[in-house]
Amino acid sequence: MPEVIEKLPKRLREKWDSLARTVFRTSFPKGTPQPGQDSVLIVGYSGGPDSTALLFACAHLRDNWVRLAGGECAPRIIAAHFNHGLRDASGEEEIRCKIIAVDTGGEFVSEKMAAANSSAGGVETAARIERIAFLKRTASRIAAHFGKPEGD
Repeated sequence: MPEVIEKLPKRLREKWDSLARTVFRTSFPKGTPQPGQDSVLIVGYSGGPDSTALLFACAHLRDNWVRLAGGECAPRIIAAHFNHGLRDASGEEEIRCKIIAVDTGGEFVSEKMAAANSSAGGVETAARIERIAFLKRTASRIAAHFGKPEGD
């Protein structure tokens, strides 16, 4: 889908550029990684519209890295999907997320929650705690920077 961005009118492409620059400033607060440094953007990817837009913005940043970030080596993008297993369609949603992530040129990792524990504030709270732990484990495994989005 990121190639679709290039076909948009100039005004809308500029909006995507602006969003991609915001992703860059937020993800790389110390500036452009130096050549030879491996950089990775991990996107907590639910498959919903917000995380899909973020994934596309990251792909747009990667595909236009020299122009938007001034760097030589664009980052790898990893879509990290946590399958809560709370809906019958969660397996199908995970497959759809993988297809979209791979179509953007990114990598895909996923994990399924073992069982919902409703003791500490309900199923949704338990799922949120497990999702955040999964994202941290994913970041640790690839030694990437992890920043928890505001409110999540």
